[in-house]
Amino acid sequence: MSLEVRDLSFTYPRGREPIFTDLSVGFRFGATTAITGPSGGGKSTLLYLLGLLLRPSGGQVLEDGVELSGQPDGERSAWRASRVGFVFQDAMLDPAQTIVENVCEGAFYSASKGENWEARAKVMLEKAGVLARFDHRPGEISGGQAQRVALCRALLKRPAIVLADEPTGNLDSDSASVVWQMLVDAANDGACVIIATHDKARAASCDEQVIV
Repeated sequence: MSLEVRDLSFTYPRGREPIFTDLSVGFRFGATTAITGPSGGGKSTLLYLLGLLLRPSGGQVLEDGVELSGQPDGERSAWRASRVGFVFQDAMLDPAQTIVENVCEGAFYSASKGENWEARAKVMLEKAGVLARFDHRPGEISGGQAQRVALCRALLKRPAIVLADEPTGNLDSDSASVVWQMLVDAANDGACVIIATHDKARAASCDEQVIV
């Protein structure tokens, strides 16, 4: 399996300068790749392009040689729902739902039948160290706990591709270590894990690095 960008370029609307020009790079499954570079250099933008949340100004995003970025919105959304788990800088939890409901929300619409999503969610929450709060709501947990919950949500359906945007940027060292290890475990299980990070030490621990 392969995920890659070819001759990728992107300029935001009204942007004076392109974020990328002719960027070509591949990402391995079963490995962690750190995207590094200065603030404003395009780390998050590259993740959004890889996840088909943005369309490139030029070039292609491909999986196994199949061009994805030019497909209709419905097909892009279906691919993203079935293949990708996102971890954003903001946990983006639904304040009206419990922690376990937040983790399971996307899975309830999955085509996978017969899976006990709540049971799996609780196993993951235990791994993340937040199972004791499974029936709480986001306003009743810390920021570090919320980020761990968001990671459980992203990993619940065992996505083939994991895109994490500064997942440890605002966390204490203990929470950061838990989050990072869960991402490494996902790669060890065969996922293509791509992490935008400004943490040089953690980037150096990844299997590969891409500088933008």
